[in-house]
Amino acid sequence: MVLFFGLATTAMAYSIRDDATGGDCTQIGVWDAGTKTCTLATNLYNSTEGFTIDSDGITFDGNGHTITGGLYTPWGPGGVGVSLYYRTGVTIKNLNVVGFAYGIHLDHSNGNRLSNNTAQEFYSGIMLIFSNNNTVIRNTISGEKGICIAWWSLNNTIADNVLSGYVGIALEMFASGNILTGNTISGAIGVAIRESANANTIYNNNFLNSEWGILCLLEGANIFNLDMPVGGNYWNNYDTPEEGCNDANNDGFCDAPYFGWNPDLGFRADNADYLPWAKQDGWLTPEKMIDNVIAQINMLLGSASIREGTATSLNSTLNQASAQLEKGNIQATAQLLEAFIKQVQGQVNGGRISIDAAEDLIAATQQAINKLQ
Repeated sequence: MVLFFGLATTAMAYSIRDDATGGDCTQIGVWDAGTKTCTLATNLYNSTEGFTIDSDGITFDGNGHTITGGLYTPWGPGGVGVSLYYRTGVTIKNLNVVGFAYGIHLDHSNGNRLSNNTAQEFYSGIMLIFSNNNTVIRNTISGEKGICIAWWSLNNTIADNVLSGYVGIALEMFASGNILTGNTISGAIGVAIRESANANTIYNNNFLNSEWGILCLLEGANIFNLDMPVGGNYWNNYDTPEEGCNDANNDGFCDAPYFGWNPDLGFRADNADYLPWAKQDGWLTPEKMIDNVIAQINMLLGSASIREGTATSLNSTLNQASAQLEKGNIQATAQLLEAFIKQVQGQVNGGRISIDAAEDLIAATQQAINKLQ
């Protein structure tokens, strides 16, 4: 037993698994065997490790509680807050993780979801290695590396997170096919690319307070913009004429590309944003945000997270909202979007849309409502 900020703590890791008690879940929370959900009921202080998820299909709901690591070395705190190893279909949400070397660590784990968590760590808030097709959405993360995607991690979606640290996002060791969008990233280095990380798509992110927006340490070619009107990213070290961002035709984009930088080779055309936005959140107009919700519904329909009739009904409400917005009827637009949120909630209760899908649609719609105000 060691002392952590005056609290007695025991060196242990909790295992969450699919059995009668959810592994160790009933020691620290509530286990729902029907949905395989462990809901944390208290804050926890551990000296080394936090949690391991030892079955597929588990939902670990932090319920707003905090787990804190306490083993400090000359290099900082040690251990992992939540660890997934060869796991699939796991959801980790609403959890605060503080003081571990890694907040949430995925190793050889595919098709998992990390949402609405916070992580304040020494090395990396979220780390993915050999892990594919995961969704990391609406988390608030800080660490030496906010999110690190490495070692052949493929086709992960990193969206709507708030990231800070020395490096916002690191793409390393053959990470490929990952999509990074909607994130707000603060750090000396916005995105660091090394060891043949390539074919990642990075667009509609805000890069703030960066000395280097794109730092290319080793080879790797990546995509930093889609075609208009989607465009690229906002870089606050490239948003004035003095920095090279001129917008002569007032289309919202800088007229010249924003290039990545390699300390030895200089500017990198293979890691360049060819449609950098001149203003922060330039892509977030209410019209585009409603269109994005419609696109989300159609994508969810393809993944069987929403029934076809439900998708048709939801899109009808959104199309009505778009029509009112086009007429300039802001109040009517907001009312229709609020009705859409209630409609989504009702479809969840009826089992016609998954909880995760509803969570994403409601968050995106509320963002559009806020933009109308």
